[in-house]
Amino acid sequence: MQAYPHFIQLLCYHLRPIYDPLSRLTCTGKDARRWADVRKTFGTVSVLLNIRPTTKTVLSTSGSPSHFGQPVTFTATVTSNHGPIPDGELVKFYDGTKFLASAPLTGGVAAYTTSTLSVATHTIKARYVGDTFFKPSTGKVSQVVVP
Repeated sequence: MQAYPHFIQLLCYHLRPIYDPLSRLTCTGKDARRWADVRKTFGTVSVLLNIRPTTKTVLSTSGSPSHFGQPVTFTATVTSNHGPIPDGELVKFYDGTKFLASAPLTGGVAAYTTSTLSVATHTIKARYVGDTFFKPSTGKVSQVVVP
């Protein structure tokens, strides 16, 4: 497909009749006429916009402090103002920078249970890895393990 002279500009404006609910932009006037020219020239035009909505990851613990050897469950809840995060997407859990496990999201929630944390104060992180639509995000919680 040859580049249309104003194609990039048109993408910035999102011409009417195309309306993108994520960017909430609409084009009118001369830009709408240009869009009609693009449609005549190329037929149906599909546009993939690289506008990925932000996400928020909130991490909680089943209890801190916990005792050494006691199971602790970390629950990551991932949300976005632009719709639900698809089931099956991954959340990676870390103790500081040490990778612990991956868990899939179900209904925006992923959980990881461990009983192997040493006696110390741990910074546990949950990182939603993102996808082609949603941006990644990270949440963290402090977990104190006592003897």
